[in-house]
Amino acid sequence: MLNFTFTPIDMVPIYKQEFDLGWINKQVVASYIDMGIIDANGYERIVGEPYANATTQAQ
Repeated sequence: MLNFTFTPIDMVPIYKQEFDLGWINKQVVASYIDMGIIDANGYERIVGEPYANATTQAQ
């Protein structure tokens, strides 16, 4: 029987690079939180602002 284990990788550095290059914006990064891909700490590491600011600016 095969046993596959999933080891999550930290995608924050990749998303940070994409953000810095202008390939994704704050709204896209915030959507990653909604999807459960990153947390609020990851958002802050990528964008440089706390996640609470993103939700008020996006409205």
